Amino acid sequence: MLYLSDRGISRANAASIVGLYGLFTVAGRFAMGFILDRQPFHIGIVMGMVLATASIAFLIIGLNQNIVVIIIGLCIYEFVLGAEVDCLSFSINKLFGELSFGAIYGVIGLTIFYIGVGFGGPSFSMLADHIFPYEGVFIIWSAIAAISNFSLFCTMRLKYYRG
Repeated sequence: MLYLSDRGISRANAASIVGLYGLFTVAGRFAMGFILDRQPFHIGIVMGMVLATASIAFLIIGLNQNIVVIIIGLCIYEFVLGAEVDCLSFSINKLFGELSFGAIYGVIGLTIFYIGVGFGGPSFSMLADHIFPYEGVFIIWSAIAAISNFSLFCTMRLKYYRG
């Protein structure tokens, strides 16, 4: 919300825009559920597309001055965030099996994911206040998503994981 306020939007309008996040997160979860249940895509390719879309959303948010484009980028990011949670749990189940699912999802899906959520906001604010402007931080996050995507494609297995 602070990022939107710094872009010239009133706090009341910024709070209304933040309220859209929940809608787009739920829409992303439903869309990813449909894709994973009904389409025979390799899970690594689907996860790679999610990370690539997140990287593009960060660039849209960080490199634009037009507030409408920034809001569209934020909505795309929230859609992808909802899709990422479903894709993560599905991929852990398909790649490691149901026997190991609880332990692996507990470490990756909960611990690491929520540590990232907990440190992401404060580190974003600290970097934006002291080192880079907001644009630089979004470019760094975009690069991290792109590196994660490249790492995923380098390590994924090349067979379809369908039940």
